[in-house]
Amino acid sequence: MATEYADRDFLEFIIKSIVDHPEEVTVDVQGEEGRTVFLIHANSQDYGKIIGKNGRIISALRDLIKLMATKENLYVDLVIAE
Repeated sequence: MATEYADRDFLEFIIKSIVDHPEEVTVDVQGEEGRTVFLIHANSQDYGKIIGKNGRIISALRDLIKLMATKENLYVDLVIAE
């Protein structure tokens, strides 16, 4: 569980680094049947920066977080709140 929060803090740091409104970025942790979901909240103007061209940024973030979680035998996913 402590690893999940470290991953959340790391993810939040990265997202805040790429958006225009970092003060509005939050990442919530939701547990669902054997998996953890990181729910990303941000200013609506920043969603495009988080997703990236052709979804490249969000895909890279998902890959990075999943790799970090795999070391701890956890399953995680990223979801952007709308």
